[in-house]
Amino acid sequence: MTLYWLTDCFATTLYPYRQLFVPGVIGAHENPAWHINKPMGFSWFPKEIFPVPRAWIAVTGNLVFFRQHQKGGHFAALENPEVLLKDLEDFIGQVWPAVA
Repeated sequence: MTLYWLTDCFATTLYPYRQLFVPGVIGAHENPAWHINKPMGFSWFPKEIFPVPRAWIAVTGNLVFFRQHQKGGHFAALENPEVLLKDLEDFIGQVWPAVA
């Protein structure tokens, strides 16, 4: 919590949940207004608080990059920074080839 407070980024940590708190919500997956049309990448870690299946992620948006890992979890950036950085680099290289 201190990290969020000191870096003034707490509000943005709630963005993934904003579709749950609007009038008449029927769920993020059923409502086309919440579909992510931009290319989306996902790194799956087994010790995540709620590890969702790939099929659920694919319904959320334009999933173009998915990589499943054998270890790590909710704090993957601290637990496996090299692995997560590699995923990020591979995703960016895939969706923005001029960078690669």
